[in-house]
Amino acid sequence: MNQPDLIFLVGLPGSGKSSIGKGLSEMLNYDFLDLDYYIVEKEGRSIPEIFSKNGEGYFRELESKYLQNLVDDCKNSTVVATGGGTPCFNDNMSLITTSGFSIFIDVKLDQLIERIGKDEKEVTARPLFAAGDLKEKYNSLLNNRRSYYEQASLTVDATDYDIDEVIRNIVSHLKE
Repeated sequence: MNQPDLIFLVGLPGSGKSSIGKGLSEMLNYDFLDLDYYIVEKEGRSIPEIFSKNGEGYFRELESKYLQNLVDDCKNSTVVATGGGTPCFNDNMSLITTSGFSIFIDVKLDQLIERIGKDEKEVTARPLFAAGDLKEKYNSLLNNRRSYYEQASLTVDATDYDIDEVIRNIVSHLKE
């Protein structure tokens, strides 16, 4: 396979998309972009601020707009860590799958809850987890989002992962 110019990482919050994306971009000598940070930079305010002032619907429209801008304006080979909900709104998954190579970073639910739940700042930084039972919220997200994630070109199980091992696994698939 020829290495694609755009590689998109999709998966639930806490699955390791950003960490894996940074390492993968270094290994491939690609640029790295975290879509959530890109939105924060462009909007000049945090995602929780956007959610609280304008609502999730407004945020999802911004997310789609900046994803489209990224696809249209990308000059260099880039690994993109999407937000957990990015693929699930406004035909974004279709844009992702037609614009590059997509990878679903799959992690078992218990491990996701352990990763996010042990750090209160992680929970409060994620508007969809701000109130209520974390396990219940993750279950609901997974049930609603899995069908989108599974449209990715490749699924990688990152449960109990060594990040370097996951990255090597992805690179070997890209070279096939």
